[in-house]
This record gives sequence, C-alpha cells and structure tokens, in this order.
Amino acid sequence: MAGENITIKEYRELLDRAVGLVLKKHGLDEEFRLESTPDPTMGDLGLPCFKYARVKRKAPPVIAKELAEDLEIGGLILGGRAVGHSMNLYLHLSTMSQIVPRQLIG
Repeated sequence: MAGENITIKEYRELLDRAVGLVLKKHGLDEEFRLESTPDPTMGDLGLPCFKYARVKRKAPPVIAKELAEDLEIGGLILGGRAVGHSMNLYLHLSTMSQIVPRQLIG
C-alpha cells in the first residue's frame, strides 16, 4: 500500500468498506461512525457497539469481540480488537502520513 497515490477520501472509503463488510457479515447493515480512541494504545479508530446490542441481543463488548475476530486484516488495517464496548482498529499510519503531505502540496 505504501507509495500508492490515493486520496484521503479514498483512504476513508477503504476503511468504511472493510468495517461495512464485517458488519454485514454479522447482519448489521446499519450506518456506522468510526471515532477516535481516547488513548492511541487502544487503537487508531473505534466503532462503538452500543447500538447493535438491541439487534443482536448481546452485550456491546461481546459484539465488539465478534466483529474484531472477523475483521479482514490487510491493506490499511493492521488489526482489530475489542476494547470495552468498541471494536478498535489499528491502521497503517505510515501510509496515511504519506498521503496527507502529498495532498497538502498537490
């Protein structure tokens, strides 16, 4: 992925697609919003799972664990793990650090 000429918008679309796929696999086709984590050691972005609890009839930490286990790793995503009520993503930030400067000067 490093060195590819993708835009920030395309980067975000790839992340959204990866998260959307794991949600769909679990029967959760609802809209979602990735949020920053309170501590970088917990991941780069998080997906709170509160709103899926009613649909799945499970506790948010259980849903987060199931989603993280099925998240497709690769490309932009280094990994995923459940942290409390969220599925947190670890991203290839080195790729992002190359994209942003190119767009600022381009």
